[in-house]
Amino acid sequence: MFNIIRFSKIFTVIFLNLHTINRFGHHELTNEKLFIRQLDAGKNEIKNIQQPVDHFDAKETRTWNMTYIQNLEFWKPNGPIYISIGGASSYKTQLNIFKKGFFLYDLAKETNGALFGTEHRYYGKNTPLSNTNTENLKYLNSRQALADVAKLIKHVKSKLKAENSKVVVAGGSTLGNAGNLAAWMRLFYTDIVDAAVSASGPVLAKADFKDFFEIVGENYLKYGTSGCYDKITKMFIRFQTLLSTPEGTKQLKKEEEICDFVNMSMKENQQVFFEFYLDKYILSAYVAPDVTYFEDECEKNFNDTNLESDLFLSKPDYVVRDEQGWCYNFDFFQLFNRKFKDCWLYQQCTEFGAFPSTEAGKHPFTNSLPVEYYYKACKLQFGPEFGKNRVEDGIKATNEMYGGLHPNVTKVVFVNGEFDPWRRLGVTENLSDDAPAFVIAKSGRAELLIHPYMDVDSDELKDARKKVKSLVKKWIGL
Repeated sequence: MFNIIRFSKIFTVIFLNLHTINRFGHHELTNEKLFIRQLDAGKNEIKNIQQPVDHFDAKETRTWNMTYIQNLEFWKPNGPIYISIGGASSYKTQLNIFKKGFFLYDLAKETNGALFGTEHRYYGKNTPLSNTNTENLKYLNSRQALADVAKLIKHVKSKLKAENSKVVVAGGSTLGNAGNLAAWMRLFYTDIVDAAVSASGPVLAKADFKDFFEIVGENYLKYGTSGCYDKITKMFIRFQTLLSTPEGTKQLKKEEEICDFVNMSMKENQQVFFEFYLDKYILSAYVAPDVTYFEDECEKNFNDTNLESDLFLSKPDYVVRDEQGWCYNFDFFQLFNRKFKDCWLYQQCTEFGAFPSTEAGKHPFTNSLPVEYYYKACKLQFGPEFGKNRVEDGIKATNEMYGGLHPNVTKVVFVNGEFDPWRRLGVTENLSDDAPAFVIAKSGRAELLIHPYMDVDSDELKDARKKVKSLVKKWIGL
């Protein structure tokens, strides 16, 4: 059953990612005051560094203030410098890892290191340009983000008078490309980065990520209760059956509290509905602390929505108020045609793809969400030129630049979790002796970095932390 230790671990992950679960635009962290109170006062400093809007065009002279976190609690001269790279969320979602019991914090303590956390451009309060139009987002890409981190490294080494200090970068987040960026920092900046930890980094760009829901389905088939997988299949088949007739559609709208104004005969709106339900299973890859999570989920009523919890925790953009009260808005046009552009979706449409579709593969979710849904979303959000061809061109350029599943790197350790569907886009086999990779059994996304050490941790996770620490220390000469 669901004990207090397991609940604490799940709550930690959800709390770290309240900002990132919502995929339609970016809002500040829910209940921020409660979050900030968890910090160790006086040890973490929030600072800013001036960054170029464009690192690669000397004619572009505009700058912006990048936010970063600094912790010098254990720092001693010439000690190592650890850089935690931020993903697709504000710096606030990183603050909790700057506490006792988290991987990088404890590693800094063991080695007399300095610890820093970066905020990815465009995902925080300070940003190069506003995300109110597509033109402003042209500076949102991985190369610019890598250059931001490189400039920060040079800045802190100068401030600390630490020219001889070794630098270790680490990245792992539930949304975005922090794990990728860590590996790619070693690829492009070997002169200033000595080692890297890439946790759950989907380094391969791919448009139709149909493998995603295969892994989700495997998790429920392998670790769910008896009959759970079939129960999910029947639920999704029932949804499709209801939506195939006017009478069934009317019934579904009533059962699921869908707003009256939403035309559920439109296939795009139906696909929004299915994405909403699929997100419930996507979440399992991020918060499952052990295999009993899937058993607990299977024991619940899969067809039970909760307007109050969805409004507070996971999907406030789906929940609106009409004449009848609170209801779910699954209108494709309204959700994607917004003033503020979704920054992570922009990077998917221009660099990474990784659109989870259900058209093919062995899973219980039927063919409810085609990849074309995402292509339409790209075009509606950013303009008619951001369709399938733009996505595929961006993916090709990304893989050519970074090497896909075979980046030419050393002193990088690639760590993935068994529960994490993104591992299908990650490095899961050793590239060399100095670029090892392993998958942690019974582990979720980026657990190595974003989960605190707790009694509930599996032996596999504990062993992985020891291995990664040993590698990092060896690579920086400790």
